[in-house]
Amino acid sequence: MWSNLNLNGPVPARVRPSIGEWGPTGLPSTKQKKRGRWLAPVFFTLALAVVVLVGWYFWLQFR
Repeated sequence: MWSNLNLNGPVPARVRPSIGEWGPTGLPSTKQKKRGRWLAPVFFTLALAVVVLVGWYFWLQFR
């Protein structure tokens, strides 16, 4: 929908990045993106394990 690569183009203000001297500012670096791609499945797996273990504990208590 908004595939115009001109950062000063007609896109809504909420999706327009701040423009610094050398380009957009406040955007995540490549290293941060790689770290996020690695951490997201880890956090999801840990959260799922916690939910299952708490559910199992409550199941044992109610039984």
